[in-house]
Amino acid sequence: HAHRDAHPAAAYEALDKGLKTAQETGNRQPESGLLVGLSRLAAAHGDPMDAFDFLTLAIRHYHDSGSFSLILGPLTILAALLDRLGCHEPAATISHFADSPFTRTGYPEITTTIHHLRAVLGDQAYESFARVGASMTNGAMAAYALEQIDRARADRERATVN
Repeated sequence: HAHRDAHPAAAYEALDKGLKTAQETGNRQPESGLLVGLSRLAAAHGDPMDAFDFLTLAIRHYHDSGSFSLILGPLTILAALLDRLGCHEPAATISHFADSPFTRTGYPEITTTIHHLRAVLGDQAYESFARVGASMTNGAMAAYALEQIDRARADRERATVN
C-alpha cells in the first residue's frame, strides 16, 4: 500500500504475493482487502480486465459475508473505472451509492469521479442516476455492480475482436 503511487508495479507484486498466500490458506478477510488493493492498482495503472476480476471477487466476498460498509471500497473503484471507460450512467448510479465519509477519506477518487460524471452527464442527469443508486438495497447494488462488470467486460472483449 505504501508504494501504491510511487512504485505501482512493486505494490502490485507485493499485493499479488499476499493474495496468493491468503487464497492458499483460505483466509478470506485479508484476501478481500488484497483484492481491493489489487483492483485499485489494476484500474489506475494496469489492465481493466484484471481490475474486473479482482472487483468481482471482492464484491462477492463482502456481500456474502454481510460486510456492507466494506463493499463501498470496491464499488468506489468500480465507479471510477467505469467512468474512465466511458460507462457514465452505471458509474453515476454506483458512485452515489458508494459515496460516504469512509470512501471520501480512503478513496479520494470518488470525489474526482463524481465531479467528472456531473461535468459529462450534467447535474440533472447525474442526480437522476444517483437517485436510482440511492434507492437500491445492498444486495441490489451488489447484483447491479456485478452485472455492470459483466457488461463492461463483454464490451471490451467485443472491441478487441473487432
